[in-house]
Amino acid sequence: MDCRASIIMRAVIRFPDNKITSTSEHQKSIKRKLLDNALKSSDHVNWCMRVYVYVPDESCHSHITGEFGSVYQRLDKTIIDKIYSLVGDGVRRVDEMERAIIGFTKRQFPSASRLNGRFYPSRKIIRNHMYSAMCVRQFSTEDAMLTSGEGNNRRITSITLQVPKKVSPRMTMKEIMKKLVLKTFSSSINLLGRSVFWRNMVRRSVCWMPPTRPASLKCPCFVCVNTNSGYVVVGSFVLPTETTYHIKRGLAVLKSWNPTWKPPYFITDYDRKEMKAIEETFPGCFTILCDFHREQSWKRWVGPTNGVTHPKEVLELLRSIANSSDEQSFTEAVDALKESSHWNKRLQDWFQTFWLKESKRWVQYHRQSLLNKKGHDISPRHCRCGN
Repeated sequence: MDCRASIIMRAVIRFPDNKITSTSEHQKSIKRKLLDNALKSSDHVNWCMRVYVYVPDESCHSHITGEFGSVYQRLDKTIIDKIYSLVGDGVRRVDEMERAIIGFTKRQFPSASRLNGRFYPSRKIIRNHMYSAMCVRQFSTEDAMLTSGEGNNRRITSITLQVPKKVSPRMTMKEIMKKLVLKTFSSSINLLGRSVFWRNMVRRSVCWMPPTRPASLKCPCFVCVNTNSGYVVVGSFVLPTETTYHIKRGLAVLKSWNPTWKPPYFITDYDRKEMKAIEETFPGCFTILCDFHREQSWKRWVGPTNGVTHPKEVLELLRSIANSSDEQSFTEAVDALKESSHWNKRLQDWFQTFWLKESKRWVQYHRQSLLNKKGHDISPRHCRCGN
């Protein structure tokens, strides 16, 4: 409320036996030494405490005082607990909750004024607390136990988490979820989920780990497979930090749910942590770079900020390398890029360090040759998972 008025309290300890009768500095020094010696020698010292309180008058306040001033008070904890209890009993309408709170307040606080916002909240405040109560119940321990049961129709069929004990009624859904995830990972436990039919879906040849990161969660990972109606999420897990170790932990749990799952290859964006975690978790699996995100990465890097004055020409040279159909065309396309006038120091370091070393993951010729050796076929649409 930005009120300027404040109550000032000051506690003072008085020692009557060491009273100073004058303002002389010499006498003050003598009395101070006598008091110090008495306190250090554990002698009995007479003392008393006085608390001086300054209470401002009504003219110091910058808001309405009296009965009308109680409108802006915070809601009482007893009323908040009652709202949570009624939400647990199934109350979902704001007008129904308001009638119940008015009846409860009249019984418990009969002297409270109807203008007092501490005991008679507005509908907006009631609605906010009802929303917070429903969010807390969504992540209750009972719900976590129910979702892990067999034979239910929920989308999440396996979840392991720790529900935070202290959740403020004013927290938003995003804050509750963030606290839930941080609490879960403070005890080194993964938050994992899988869809009901995921065991049948992961046996398909193409698995994809999309790089999309929703802003409401911290470092989530999804495992998808391609179907006749597009990619479908078959597994997901939330990470405290996006490291190889934590990605491997999440994949290991998904793998333990289906021991026969041995994907021949995964599709990801250019994330070396993900590629390393996938290939170490699934021996024999090869990680392919997504064409869509490869092209997106090129467009973001190629430009004047990195010394490329003609980005369209450089992109055409890079695409000719990616679309090489055999070893000869691949070699010719690489030589064409190196012999072009755009081949400066920054472009050399970027292309040779990040892309040429991993050509087997994104060049059509290398990628198709490797897949044919494994006895699998892959359509170009599988590698354009960002479209």
